[in-house]
Amino acid sequence: MSEIYNVKKNLEKIIVNFISTEIEWVPLNSVEVNKDNKDGVVNFLETLEEDEDVQNVYSNINLGGI
Repeated sequence: MSEIYNVKKNLEKIIVNFISTEIEWVPLNSVEVNKDNKDGVVNFLETLEEDEDVQNVYSNINLGGI
């Protein structure tokens, strides 16, 4: 993670139209959410995202291809 900017600089030398670089958090394990609980989970995550004190929201839920 500490070397991402060095990697970005090297990629920019090779790839002409290189647009951006970012670190993405990918869960190792995901949790399935069934249809009955889907709306509640989505509402909860939306409420978190709308809170001005919350900067980022990460989750390992799988909503079954909504």
